[in-house]
Amino acid sequence: MAVSGRKLPDFQSSVSKGSAEDFNHECDPCLSDGLHEDAHGYCVDCKEYLCKNCFKFHQRTKVFNQHQLLDKDDMGFYETASTPSQVSTEKCTRHANEVIKFFCPEHKALGCHDCMTMDHRTCKIDYIPDNCAGIGDSEEYKGTMWLLNQKLKEIDSVMKKATVRDKEIDVCYDNLNQEIVKFRKEINDRLDQLQKQIEKEADRKKSDDK
Repeated sequence: MAVSGRKLPDFQSSVSKGSAEDFNHECDPCLSDGLHEDAHGYCVDCKEYLCKNCFKFHQRTKVFNQHQLLDKDDMGFYETASTPSQVSTEKCTRHANEVIKFFCPEHKALGCHDCMTMDHRTCKIDYIPDNCAGIGDSEEYKGTMWLLNQKLKEIDSVMKKATVRDKEIDVCYDNLNQEIVKFRKEINDRLDQLQKQIEKEADRKKSDDK
């Protein structure tokens, strides 16, 4: 039977339910830790199979107390009756094998199952797929995307100006180096000229003295 949290639609008695013998999945959270435990149930919200311990933990933890949990008896029906839905694929930066599914409004933090369990056990957690359902059609989303597009255009404009300015800086640097070299050559040429004049005057003076 479905347990805890929100209730699933009542199943018609005429539909044959999957038996325990047909339920041969392994616990997903345990698999992420390299353990192979037979699944005892399934969380519709997390889309994960759960062993007995993980199933009980799901029921007792505040973060998951609104999740739809199915035991073995209901799994056969649900797997054939459920329709595909959009599933988050963004991986957690802290737990590589976990997907980001939750948001903590209090700490403004996104996280996976493990993040919420360890760091936000007492917080009121939002389940992202539920909160974001149909968000693409909302005016707030469209307005945000329009503003984001404008910002991207501004960034592109700034980047183009920065590229032009960067080239101008390089040209100015090269010109300055050329001016330095030219000025150094003019100084050297003038010193050479003065040296020759002084040497010529010294020769004349020496001749007169002799």
